[in-house]
Amino acid sequence: NGIIFPITEANYGARFGGVTDENFNFIPESMPARVNPWYMESRPTREQYSGRDYNSENKAIARYDEDVIFLGHCNGHLGHFMTEGLSRLWPMLDPEFNFSKAGTRAVFIATTATKFAVETLKLLKKTTSIDFSKFCFVSRRPAQFRSVHIPEPSIRMHDFIHEKYKETIDIFKSSVEAGEHRKIYLSKEGASSERARGEHLLVELFADNGYEPIALSRLKAGELLSLMKGCNSLVATSGTASHQSIFMEDNQHCVCLNRSAHVHPLQTMINRIRSHKEEYVDVFLHSSGRHFGDQPCYIFPTTNLLRYFRTNDFHFDLESISRDARVLKSLKSEEQHLDWLFRTGEIPF
Repeated sequence: NGIIFPITEANYGARFGGVTDENFNFIPESMPARVNPWYMESRPTREQYSGRDYNSENKAIARYDEDVIFLGHCNGHLGHFMTEGLSRLWPMLDPEFNFSKAGTRAVFIATTATKFAVETLKLLKKTTSIDFSKFCFVSRRPAQFRSVHIPEPSIRMHDFIHEKYKETIDIFKSSVEAGEHRKIYLSKEGASSERARGEHLLVELFADNGYEPIALSRLKAGELLSLMKGCNSLVATSGTASHQSIFMEDNQHCVCLNRSAHVHPLQTMINRIRSHKEEYVDVFLHSSGRHFGDQPCYIFPTTNLLRYFRTNDFHFDLESISRDARVLKSLKSEEQHLDWLFRTGEIPF
């Protein structure tokens, strides 16, 4: 008699949702398991949601006489959907279980399912018996089921990854053919966030050395998986773009351009489970607690990047880079202005 609640947010910031028993006792195993990385251990881990929202308007509970699998939050953020959003899918794909054969539906909670998430889940039909109709999205009113199975996540921020996650990703990969480009710079061009200001300069430098520039935000799910499957050398800034290395074949080459002074644990886990050759290059202008791993991030062809180019016999034009000094000046000026706005309380970070 488990009840699945949609995600709601109170005016004081708390979030609600997830699975409770019939007496509204929250089942903590239904919450995304997150552990702060070692360099953030002093910061509290914020609960993603915590069951029934008693402060919201009471909505009638829809009741269904069926067994379901709870897949967690269908996160609208691409990076979190590809990791946490797919982390509980493995029992549906494992022959040891009969969930897919028995017609068991799988339930996400989501405000709305993104177009990218829908496209991704529909790819399963190409190589499995799982049709998109088996996915259910609880987004407006709570739903009660005869039983709710809650699988353990196969990847966790920021300290755990299991072979089941890799196997899940491989099933998605098997639905597409390998793309034509072997060397790719996967950029954040067109993204709504401010996590890679100045990236166009880096895109140009890598393009001069044989890397195909491709904007992640413009790709459909099948296109992204196909490109990564065919890629044997990926360059991307830290975060969501770099995480797409999970869709590459094993033992490939990945260059992660750090946008701030931190190592992203999800990235190291992904690269190691794929046995990738991983390289990290600091390209940030400045890193502070105000934008430590988060926006806004300002990047530029740093001495670290030029050293990387020299080590790998890349071609680059120092005169061209020097002409970009005015861009550097503009970026620094903008960054200083944002820091001033933060100090004066005009905007929060």
